[in-house]
Amino acid sequence: MDAPPPRPSPHFAMSRKERKALMRPYEPTRAERRLAAALLEETGEGLGAPLPHDVAFLVADVPTELGGTKQVVWFASAPKDAEPWRGPVARLVLGVREAAFSADVDAHRWVRNRVLTTNAPGELERAIVKVAASKVARVVPEERSTTSGTKASRAKKRITNETDEGLKNFSDDDDDALCLLPRYDADRWAEFGVRRGARESREVLPKEVSQIERDGTKEDDARLFAWAEAFVKSKKKVLDEEQLPFHKRDRGVVAMLVSRDGALLDCAVNTNNSNTALHAEVNLLAPWLEGFLEEETEDGDDATDDDDASKKTFLRGKRNGRLPAGARVLVTLQCCRMCAALICAASDDALTRDGVETLREVVYAEADEGKYSNETALQSRGWERAFSREEEASAES
Repeated sequence: MDAPPPRPSPHFAMSRKERKALMRPYEPTRAERRLAAALLEETGEGLGAPLPHDVAFLVADVPTELGGTKQVVWFASAPKDAEPWRGPVARLVLGVREAAFSADVDAHRWVRNRVLTTNAPGELERAIVKVAASKVARVVPEERSTTSGTKASRAKKRITNETDEGLKNFSDDDDDALCLLPRYDADRWAEFGVRRGARESREVLPKEVSQIERDGTKEDDARLFAWAEAFVKSKKKVLDEEQLPFHKRDRGVVAMLVSRDGALLDCAVNTNNSNTALHAEVNLLAPWLEGFLEEETEDGDDATDDDDASKKTFLRGKRNGRLPAGARVLVTLQCCRMCAALICAASDDALTRDGVETLREVVYAEADEGKYSNETALQSRGWERAFSREEEASAES
């Protein structure tokens, strides 16, 4: 049988000029530049001179009670010196996806529009957009002229979330159109999502894991991978028996933080069904990284007297204050670009802030054939390797 003819390129019918236009960087509209300036102004308000900071935002179509949609602006802000995982793009994507999950709507509809940021996105932010959003571009803010009125009059002019006028869709032909849309701060949603992922990714683990962590038992990689893979298979069996659709399942991935001498320090699983950005590696490292989770006490909402130890372990890293020297990451599935960039950023921060070399080796049990697991930051640094089954055989013997 003859092979089917090759499918034509999606750019087949385009002229050379049109193809070149696709390769040019996105040029933000004047309305987007003015919105960036307005958001910078508003997020920088307070006593004294505002600290240097950046904002990221996107315009999304959200459903209304009448069955239609309205345009809103989601935004997040962060100091210019914020750690990569606290950057405005990272907080925006995490927050918007978490809010969409809470509202029980399709998050892909909210994040498919381009993310704009007032600072050039770094490696981690670009990777987060690649995996959990769509596109990102830098926008240079443009102040509106004084003819638009004072800040007070502009604030009165702005349409609030409660007004019926907020249902109107504006055209980019109006330079101030985007500035009149309702605005939602994604930062608190991002904080809630990271905290939920850190907690829920540990609650499902067997109690024996918490006991191993507390005892500081020294284990070799083969034993750790053996129980992790067995755990993934057992969870899959339960989901298969319940006939839960694949699109409603978390991906079966376990990530482990291991000390230099082989002690299991922490463990987390993937919870990406509720929020695409909450991979196992993100859930694992969140409590260990400065600024990823807000400070909290044992008397907070996430720690009560009747919680068992396995439900509190996600706080350990925050109380501990730093990643241990020589710590490694073991993961049952090869890291995607987002998780690889996060691990590298965490290692760089530990070296800069604490003078500690850590997370320089990531070992995975299974290669990921997906499009987001090639050309990662870990691969470019040579910090990633596949687990050798020869190690497993020698451990069993």
